[in-house]
Amino acid sequence: MAAHKPVEWVQAVINRFDEQVIKCL
Repeated sequence: MAAHKPVEWVQAVINRFDEQVIKCL
């Protein structure tokens, strides 16, 4: 897992979390 861009990694995690929340709702 190469994290050359922490911002993109954080955004990806947030996007995945949002998707899971939307699916739950």
